[in-house]
Order: sequence, then C-alpha cells, then structure tokens
Amino acid sequence: MNKKAPPNDPLAGIRTKIGELQDDIKRLDAPGLSARIRTWIWKERDWLIPVTLVVSSAIGTGIWYVGGLILDKHVQSAVTNANSPLQADIHRVDGDIQEVKATVKVLQAQIAADKNSPSYPWRT
Repeated sequence: MNKKAPPNDPLAGIRTKIGELQDDIKRLDAPGLSARIRTWIWKERDWLIPVTLVVSSAIGTGIWYVGGLILDKHVQSAVTNANSPLQADIHRVDGDIQEVKATVKVLQAQIAADKNSPSYPWRT
C-alpha cells in the first residue's frame, strides 16, 4: 500500500523544485545571529540599555572624581614643594621685622626716658 508516484509523472520535477524553494525560503526567513541579538536586547531585555547607561555613567563619574582628587593632591604637593624655600624666606623676614620692631620700641622708651630726665642736654 505504498503509494508512489508513477514513473512517468510529468510534475515530479516541479514538485521537487517547489520543495527546494520552500526550504530556501524557510532558511531565509529564519533570523540570523545579529537579528537574534537585537531581538534579545530590544524586546526581551528592554531594561538592559538604560541600566547599562546608568552603570557606565556612574563608573565614568567615579573615575573622573577619583582622578580629580589624585590630580589635586599632586598639584598641591608640587606647589608646596615649590613654595617651601619661599615660606622659609618669609618666616626669616618676619622674624627680622619682629626684631626691628622690638628695637624701635626699646629706642622709643630710651628717648622718652632721656627727655624726662633732668640731665637732658637741651632742656631749657
């Protein structure tokens, strides 16, 4: 009870060709790898892109902030090293000024004492 096409079937070649074309169409309609990836990202994982953007922004901001802190520390260290001789000179000059002020006060006190003393030479 096996039904086979008669050997002289004029449409057998056409049927075979139609079957091959149907297989080709099915293969073309099947999505490729990139289409499957796009479908996975856009349709099934619609949260993936915003979360990825937020996480990458947070990481970038953190790297920017830490880089700024490191750069600030290096700049401040360089400025401190460059200014240390200047600071030493400023402290030395400040000490000299304090000495001069003290000497001026002593001299003012001596002049005031001499003016009020009876032996002041120009006293009239």
